[in-house]
Amino acid sequence: MTSRFFFQKSAPKVEDDSESEGEEQEVVVREGGLIMISYDRKSSQTIMSEVRDKLKGLGYNVWMDIYDAPRGDALSVVSYRKTIKAAAVVVVGVCDGYKDSNMCRMQADYIYARNRKVIPISVQPNFSAGGWLGVLASKKEHIDSSAEEHFSTESANQLISILDSFGVTPATLLSNKNDDQTA
Repeated sequence: MTSRFFFQKSAPKVEDDSESEGEEQEVVVREGGLIMISYDRKSSQTIMSEVRDKLKGLGYNVWMDIYDAPRGDALSVVSYRKTIKAAAVVVVGVCDGYKDSNMCRMQADYIYARNRKVIPISVQPNFSAGGWLGVLASKKEHIDSSAEEHFSTESANQLISILDSFGVTPATLLSNKNDDQTA
């Protein structure tokens, strides 16, 4: 049995890629690559929103459901699937809430199936990502933000360094480089 089937064993399953549900969502991908934030709303929405705000403030193209999904579509499987397909990297807020959430598990299965790069951020003290989440987060460079009340500058710099190693850069930085080359 492969890890992919391990994920799907008890997670919700989405069979087809049709996107006929509701309004069409277009995921905007600018130069630099799209960063998706995957998190559990109950336990890590606040700190993952801070991650998003710091990255957006630096010019990164970031998608987080509560800000970027079409109205009424924030929990749509289609929204998540389209975003995961478009993402260069997925930043995951790992904690018990994420591990226990069926929606997060469904996202993780699709992230794994699409072979997306993952950057885990530990947001809960003394959390160990075992089971299916351990498979997704294993052997990945991760950020431990669990002792922080807010997402620190040190953690942000570590995240930016990892993004840079994946070739994901702020769109504004690329625009400036392109401007310099045409001058």
